Amino acid sequence: MEKPNTFGTYLNLKRQERKISLRKFAEMLKISPVYMCNMEKDRNPAPSEDILAVSYTHLRAHETP
Repeated sequence: MEKPNTFGTYLNLKRQERKISLRKFAEMLKISPVYMCNMEKDRNPAPSEDILAVSYTHLRAHETP
């Protein structure tokens, strides 16, 4: 059974593709690992625009050419 396509599952997939731990990514975004986990599991809504912008920047920086 395929997971639903939500913000949380997308974020989790992209973070794992770049081999960034949840704890490290939360630290990069200056949020708690619990909050990060809850976002990925769709228990929390998408974060503020500021956190989204920082997460995008960090995920793009870890892309492989």
